[in-house]
Amino acid sequence: RDDMLLRWNDQDPVSQKEIDRNNAIYNEYQHNRNPFADHPEYARRIWGSGAGNYVKVTETPADWSGEYLIVYEAGNKAFNGGLTTLDAVNNNISVTITDGEIEADEMIDAAKFTIAKSSGDSYTIRSTSGKYIGRTQASNGMDTSGTVAYTNTISLDANGNAIITGTGGYTLRFNAASGQMRFRYYNGTQQPVTLYKR
Repeated sequence: RDDMLLRWNDQDPVSQKEIDRNNAIYNEYQHNRNPFADHPEYARRIWGSGAGNYVKVTETPADWSGEYLIVYEAGNKAFNGGLTTLDAVNNNISVTITDGEIEADEMIDAAKFTIAKSSGDSYTIRSTSGKYIGRTQASNGMDTSGTVAYTNTISLDANGNAIITGTGGYTLRFNAASGQMRFRYYNGTQQPVTLYKR
């Protein structure tokens, strides 16, 4: 039962209505805040046996900001954000997915990406190695930079796959072809990716 409640906490992000209510209670009545509305991750840190694990995103949040693994589920591969050169063959690590979760450890945490709101519906995606990723051209590839904060739009399709699209119109996917095995922006039939949030 505790696991079910933690999953619900992970999959039902705090809404703007809940944020407004929390602010109103603080400002007008009690002058204290609900820490779980401000920091929903506290529930997993306090009660989760897998505190800090990465949980599959199945619903579109109001704000995508947070720490994520970018995952090709069918191959149990996560984009390795710890690499210095991100646009490379075999730019992934193997992961074990159990009931929509990936257990955190040092290797897994080193592979994560941080998504941060840029403006409007745009987000930056930054690797643990300090590189922003995106795609500004209408061609297969990946732009990376330690200083240029490339932006992306993020959404979920009907199957729960993440649609991460650079300004050039190409989408982050996984190429499972022999000799490739890489995450990159494509305009084709490569494999979809999913997001797992810490």
